[in-house]
Formats: sequence, structure tokens, C-alpha cells
Amino acid sequence: MKRFWLTLWMFAATVILALANWPVPAADGRTQFPTTGVLRIPVVLVDFADMRFPWDYQSRVNMALNGYPGDFPGADEFTAAQYFKTCSGGRLDVRFEVAHITLPKVSSYFDKGGNRLLGEFLELAAAKDPALDFARFDADQDGMLDTVIFIYAGESRTNTDYWFADWSHHVDYTTLMERVDCGPISLHGKLLDRCALIPQQFTDGSPVGIVGPVCHEVCHVLGVPDMATLSPTIPSRTPGVWSVMDTGCLNAGGHCPPLMSAYERWYCRWLEPEDISLSDEPQRLVLPSAGTERNRVLRLEFPIEKDTISENPQREYLLLESRTQQGWDRELPGEGLLVWHVLYNQSSWEYNVVNTYGNSRVSPAYSDVGNCDALWPSERGISWYLPEMSDELLPRLKYREPFHPVLTDVRYDALRREATAILSTACERPEIPVRLNEALITGHRQVTVSWQPCEADTVFVSIWAEQNSGKPRYVDGCCNEVHTAAGDTLRVLKVPEDLWEAEHYVSVTPVRRLPAEGDTLRFIPKELNYASSIEDIALPADAIPQYYTITGLPLRERPTEPGLYLRRTGRRTEKIFIH
Repeated sequence: MKRFWLTLWMFAATVILALANWPVPAADGRTQFPTTGVLRIPVVLVDFADMRFPWDYQSRVNMALNGYPGDFPGADEFTAAQYFKTCSGGRLDVRFEVAHITLPKVSSYFDKGGNRLLGEFLELAAAKDPALDFARFDADQDGMLDTVIFIYAGESRTNTDYWFADWSHHVDYTTLMERVDCGPISLHGKLLDRCALIPQQFTDGSPVGIVGPVCHEVCHVLGVPDMATLSPTIPSRTPGVWSVMDTGCLNAGGHCPPLMSAYERWYCRWLEPEDISLSDEPQRLVLPSAGTERNRVLRLEFPIEKDTISENPQREYLLLESRTQQGWDRELPGEGLLVWHVLYNQSSWEYNVVNTYGNSRVSPAYSDVGNCDALWPSERGISWYLPEMSDELLPRLKYREPFHPVLTDVRYDALRREATAILSTACERPEIPVRLNEALITGHRQVTVSWQPCEADTVFVSIWAEQNSGKPRYVDGCCNEVHTAAGDTLRVLKVPEDLWEAEHYVSVTPVRRLPAEGDTLRFIPKELNYASSIEDIALPADAIPQYYTITGLPLRERPTEPGLYLRRTGRRTEKIFIH
């Protein structure tokens, strides 16, 4: 539900502010903002006349951002300040200065009124003149405040104005002034340009973890654009929980954002990846995980033709890094190799629409798209990467020559905290004949699909129905299911009523180190033949026995409940009694 409100807010915010100019990247495609030394960030807690923070909230926020006073071990672990020390390798020291003000208006006053009341909120907050020396919050010395982070008391209000949302919300005040009747705000000689608003609580009353949203906003100060989509009606593939610039800033309720990705650290000039030179000989890649002293990131640049590069520079490449569920990454859904697909053009970065309007310009290349698995090896055992795995991956631009990088034998060693893989320029796909049998109706809203055994290590099976959107709807959760090649050659489906007359597809893909050419069958459940008996279902003689109820309904595994059952092996059927 929070993801829904997040995207709803982002769409509304885009209408007013997303087209405001974002910091323009340098000629090398990286930030121009200073990312080393000391960066001071003002944080202002805002009470309303009728809604106030708890008496100790300021000290709690200060500890969450800067750490506990004293020198005892772990005093500054998992604070926002420590987050940037870790991501930057000690190059950036972020120091937060926290102040507290009370506005004369009640909170409900700001519920309606759109951008005009947003401007009034900021003017009232500035008029209170928080006890901070704002002259010190201009790291790039452009006369503008780098940012001011406002944390307001109470719950977010997603059903009213967009700026009270379930998210840390970036505001471009300069653009806002052009749209509503509010004047410039000057604090100690520095003009308010960009700021951020963060609620104390989500709409369900649970507290918003301060560390993740604040780290998200500080990354904006450093020039890093949003990685989430700003157009929820036009889907784009985004990093999700893998990026602090997407929903990752809300990992563990906002308390534990993931480490900045390899791309984001490179963008801030804290990381220099090693470029991979392709050769005819396979190369073994070793990638110690992010967060370790041995951390290694590799880049595979795509050879773009020069005539595709115009005044809007474009680059396309892969970044390979390893992630492990420790430290800041402890809340990630898994560990292993991440392959980042980057398709850069300056205008998308300048207008903060990197993964918006259907474009996916910085996102993980999913190992298992249907199951939203971004790690190699995937949870279901996919340990290879091929350019043709998804039409949303690569290549996207025009190349001087055929470009077909292949990763095989991807492994992750949790003890050593490193991923390994073999990189080749081409590989020979195995030839493993496999054939699907006719699908049959075997019960009420029940379809059985089967295939001939083959000489593979495993067989991946997917069954889906076509939707008007063009995206597959996987039936009974059957997406890249792993089956043993010899004995597990049957799948029983529970077909929903609304799909009984829909066009379905079943694909089987045999795998022996790499996937071979598989077989695909099209069917409409309503038009299938009924299995007159279990004799209609042929199993190979050496197959694992298939079990049925006494009425002929297939079972997924050997029954354990007492009763009378049928057991089918090859073409032999016998009754068995379990007691």
C-alpha cells in the first residue's frame, strides 16, 4: 500500500516540480557538486499549534543523524552521518544541525490549497528564524542554501495535498515561486532554493525512520537524481529496494537504507570501476562485496557507433557488483551478483526523469524477470546472463559490431562475501530436444500439462495467460519453476475462472549449464479435451511415480493421509492403500 501512495505522490509532484532544472552533470556524466570534505545539513523540526513532537524528539533525531555522544563502540553505527562515511570511503563528512520551531497555524490549515499553502508553510517556517547559522549551509558557494530538511509533526496526508505524502519530498522553491504568489526567502544572506519535507509518521500512525529519507535527500544535494519512476501510469523498471534513491530509503521502515549502488557511488566520484576488455578467451571475474575493504566493481562498456552520439551524449554499459546481507545491506532481499544496466543521456539526468515515462536508464538487469529477482544466481538457480534474456535489457543503442557478452557459472560465496562468474564473448548453447504433450482437463478448473523427459540437468517451466496490457499473468504461480529433467515432467494447474477462456502459453526450457532451445505450447483451457482416465496421461517408464485420488485427480506429491489412491508408473496403474 505504501508503494501505491509513493507512486501517487511522485506523479502529483511531477506535475509541478519534476521539470524544474536539476543540477546539470559534468561532461563526464558525474556530479559537479563537491562530494569530499565537510557538508553541513540543516534539519528543522516543525510543530503546529495543535500538534507537537514528543519532548525528547529533537535529541532522538540528532542521535539518529549524528550518533550518540561519547566514544564507546558502536556510538555512531547506522546513523545518517556514518552512512555517507561508509559509502564515500571516508571522503565525505556529513554533519547535521537540528533546530526546532513551532508554527502559529494548526496542522489542518495546510490540508488543502496546493502549492500556495506549501509556499506559506515555508515562509512561516523561515520567519521563525531557526537558531542556526544558515550562512554555513552553502557548500558550493552559489549563494543558495544546499537544502533545508523540514520534519513536520504528525501523520502524512496522502488523501489531501501532495506535499504531505508517505515520502521524503524534495521541493524546488525557485520553481514554486514562479507558480504561486510567494516571494524569495533569505536566511542569513542565503536564498532558499531546494528543500525537503518529511512526515513524522506514515498514514497508519507508524513512525517514519528518519535515517533513510534524510540520506535520500542528502543524495539529492550531492546531485544524485531519483531512481524511482515519476510516472506511475507509464511503468518503468526501477531499482526498488536496491537503491536509496528509490524505495530502498524505506527499508526497515526507513531505518536501514541500502548502501549507495555502484552507479550512485561512481556518480559521486567515490568509486572508479575497472573496465573489462573483452577477449576471445573466457575470463573469470571475482567481485568482493560492497561494504568490504576488497570491494571491486567492473564496467563493461558497449561500443556505440559515433553517429548515434549527438548534442545529447549517450553511453550504455553494465556495472557488475556484489552485495551481501550485512551492515547497511542487511535488509536487502538476498545476496549475490548485481548487474546494473546504465543507459545515459544528459537531458534525463538534468530533468530528474532517469527512470520515468517508460524509460529504464539505471536499473538492475533481472536474472528472473517474472519473479522480480535481481540477483545472480537467482533463487531458482539461474546462473547465466544472456543479452536476449529480456527485450527490456540490452542492447538499446546502435553498435559498431555484434556485442554479445555472456556470463556463466555465476556463484556467490557467503563466507568469502564475493561473487564469481565466467565472462565470454560468445558461447555454444546446448542442443537438448524436449517436447510438450497435449494439455488436458483433469478436473474442475484444472489443467494438466506434461512434457517428455530430456537429457538436461533441470527444466524451467512457465505458464502464463496474455493480458490486454501485453504483460504475462502467470498461472498458479508457475514462473520459471525448476523441475528435474528425468522424473518431474508434469504440472497440474488451478486455472482461475476469469482465465478459463483466455489464451494460455506453456514453455519448457531444458538447461545444461546454459538454456537450450525449448518448446512452447498454446492452448485455451475451455477448448481442451478431457482426460477420460489416467490412462490418457503417458509417463516414461523410468519416471517418478505419479499419484492420483481414487477419482483420478492428480496429486503434486506422494500422499501421506490414510486412504485409497492410484499410482501411475509408465503405462501401469495400480491401487495403493495408505494406513
